[in-house]
Amino acid sequence: MRRIGRRLGFQFGQASIGFGIKIFHWGSIVINTKAIIGNNFCVYPGVCIGRTVDGGVPKIGDNVTFFTNSGAYGGITIGNNVTVAPNAVVTHDIPDNCIVAGVPARIIKYKSINNENKSTCNSNLSAAVSSHTRK
Repeated sequence: MRRIGRRLGFQFGQASIGFGIKIFHWGSIVINTKAIIGNNFCVYPGVCIGRTVDGGVPKIGDNVTFFTNSGAYGGITIGNNVTVAPNAVVTHDIPDNCIVAGVPARIIKYKSINNENKSTCNSNLSAAVSSHTRK
């Protein structure tokens, strides 16, 4: 994994990542070695999951998607079935079943999760983002 990572531009170190990680494109992806990530994690290029000065690292639940150039920093918890929009920066805890966007990231929509489809990789992010109006 380390050789492939150097060649393709991602760096995971000894991070605890569950089953089913999906890397959608090569590019700069950095995940702190102490981060804890659940199952079915989807990641796009430009994502950074790191620590802050106090040493805290994110804990990320199952079925979470980080889109391009997004990040999560500090000792925060991101719940299950969360979608992080492109260019969003998560700096505080995020509950289950929602879509977050912005800097710092805010909840822009709650997901209605049914038993048939809990995957966030195929979620309709563009509809949620387009319906969001900035204040």
